[in-house]
Amino acid sequence: MRATNIRRLLAAIWADPRGRRWLVLSQLALLGQVVFDLLIPQAIRNLVNNGILAGDINSVVNGALWMAVFAVASAAFATAVAWFAAQVGEEVGHRLRSSVYRRVTDLSWGNIDRLETSDLLVRLTTDVNQVRTVVTSSVTTLLRAPLMIVGAILILLAIEARLAVVMIVFLPIVIGVLAFYQRTGAPLYRAVLARFDGLNQVLQENMAGVRVVKAFVRRDYENDRFEHHNRDLQAAATNAQRAAALLNPALLLVVNLGLAGALWVGGDLVIDGTIELGSVFVLLNYLVAVMIPLVLLSVLLPQIASADSSVGRILEVLETQADVTDKPDARSLAQAAGGAVRGRVAFEGVSFAYLGPDGTPNPTPVLHDIDLVAEPGQIVAILGSTGSGKSTLVNLIIRSYDVTAGRVTIDGIDVRDVTRESLLTAVTPVLQQPSLFSGTIEANLRFGAPVEGNGQAPVDVVTAAHAAEASGFVEDRPDGYQGEVKRRGANFSGGQRQRLSIARALVRRPRILILDDTTSALDVATEGRVQDAIRDLMGESTVFLVAQRISAVLTADVIVVLEEGRIVARGSHRELLRSSPEYRAIYESQLGAVPADA
Repeated sequence: MRATNIRRLLAAIWADPRGRRWLVLSQLALLGQVVFDLLIPQAIRNLVNNGILAGDINSVVNGALWMAVFAVASAAFATAVAWFAAQVGEEVGHRLRSSVYRRVTDLSWGNIDRLETSDLLVRLTTDVNQVRTVVTSSVTTLLRAPLMIVGAILILLAIEARLAVVMIVFLPIVIGVLAFYQRTGAPLYRAVLARFDGLNQVLQENMAGVRVVKAFVRRDYENDRFEHHNRDLQAAATNAQRAAALLNPALLLVVNLGLAGALWVGGDLVIDGTIELGSVFVLLNYLVAVMIPLVLLSVLLPQIASADSSVGRILEVLETQADVTDKPDARSLAQAAGGAVRGRVAFEGVSFAYLGPDGTPNPTPVLHDIDLVAEPGQIVAILGSTGSGKSTLVNLIIRSYDVTAGRVTIDGIDVRDVTRESLLTAVTPVLQQPSLFSGTIEANLRFGAPVEGNGQAPVDVVTAAHAAEASGFVEDRPDGYQGEVKRRGANFSGGQRQRLSIARALVRRPRILILDDTTSALDVATEGRVQDAIRDLMGESTVFLVAQRISAVLTADVIVVLEEGRIVARGSHRELLRSSPEYRAIYESQLGAVPADA
C-alpha cells in the first residue's frame, strides 16, 4: 500500500475516538502477547539447563509449569488482540461507510455524474469491506513481527552475541524475500482489481439492460464480451496467485537454512563449552517464533496490495469537494425573502457549461444568454428537442449545478445566496426518471411532506393521488395505499411510476414545481387531465413543465422553445403558431396540419 494512502487511512482511524481507543488497546495487548512469547524460550532454556542436563526433576516440572503459564498468558493476550482488532476493523468499516454515504449525499449532481452511481456502489460495499478486512488483519500482525525481532535480538545479545549474529544474518534474507514479493506482487494485485472493475461494469450494464440485450438478439455478443473480461480477470488473478505460491516455499527454504546455521553455530559453541545447550534451544525457538509473524505478514502483504486501490478510491470520494456549496453567510430563502416565498423565478443572462474532469467548465456551453421570467401562478413550458438544454435549464433553479454566467433568482434573490436546503423547501422537482423506494405506496407519497417553511399546507395523500391520476390503480390493489412498493418500483409500470412521483411532489405543495418530462409515459388524455388537476391544485404556485411532446404544453401560460441552448421563441400556444416557424414546425411534425382558426 502506498505510504500516502497508509497515512491518510491512519489519520481517518485516529480521528474517530472509538477507533482510536480500540487501536491503542489492541497494541497494548499485542505488546503483552509478544512479551510472553519471548519468555517461553527462556523457560525452555531453564528447563534444559537446570532440569534435564542437571537431572533435577523439580526444575523440569517448574520449567514446564512456567511454560504453561506463559503460553496461557500469551493466548489470553492474543485473544484480546483479536477482539480489539475486530472492534477496530468494524469501527473503520462503519465510519468509512457512513462517511462515504454522507459525502455522496452532500455532493453536487456534477460530482455524481463524474463518479458514476455504479462506481459509488462498489466503493461503498466492496472497497469498504476490503479495507475493513485489511485493517483487522494489520492490527494483529504489522507490529508483532518487528517487536518479536527486536526482543529476540536483545535477549540473544544478552546470552551470547554470536547467537544474535545468526539471527541478524537470517532476518535480512527473510525480509528481502518479503520485500521482493511486495515489489512484484503489489502491481499484480492492482491489475486484478482493475480487471475486476472492468468485469463488474460489464456485469452491471448487462444485468440492468438484459431486456435490451434479448430484444436486440445480442446475447452471444454480450456473452463473448463478458467472457473476454472474465478471462482477463482469470489471467491477472492467476499471475498474482503464482507469485504468492512461490513465497511460502522461499520462506520455508530460508527458515530451514536458518535452523541449519543456528545448529551449526550453536553446536560449535556448546562443544567449545562457551554456552549451554539450553541457549541453542533459545535461538532455535526464537527463529521459529520470529517466523510465525513474518509468515502472517507474508499473507497480509497481498491483502494490503489489493486494498491499496480500494483505499485510494474511498479517499477520493471523501476528499472530493462539492461543485455546489452554501456560502458562509447564506440565509434561508424565506429569511432572504422577508417572509413567505412567492415563487417568481427569473433567469438573467444565464449561460452554463458542464464541468470537465479537471473541474473547469467545458469550452462549449450548454445554455447561452437565457433571459426568462416565470410569475407566481404561471405554468411555464420548456419545449425543445433532445439535447437542447431543457432539463439543464430547470436544474439550475434548484442549484443542481451553478450557472457559469448570469444568475437565477427567486423573488429577486440569487439562489446562490441562500442555503440549498431552504431552496429545496420551496422548490420540488419531479425528475425524468421516477424513483420509488421500497416500502408502502403511502410512505412513498409522504416521502417529502410535510415541509416546514414553504408557506403552504401539504396536500392530502388521496387528493394528490387523484390529481396525478394514480388513485385508480392504487385503490384497485388489495392493500390500497398500504400496498407494497418493491425496490425501485419494479412492480409498477413506467406510467404508474411517473404518476406516483407526481403525486409525491403534489403532497408537498411547493411554491415552485418542476415537472421534467414526467408525463412522457402517459397517453395524451391522461396527460391532459393531470395537467388540469395540477393547475387547480397548485393555485398560486409556479410550475415549470419540461416536455418534448407538444401536446403536453398546449395549455401552458408561457411556452419557451429552446434550440441548442438558446431561446428561439416564447409566448402562448396561439401566439407561437402565428409568430414562430420553429414552434409551428414542431406542431406539424407531431400533430399534423395547423387548424385554420389557430
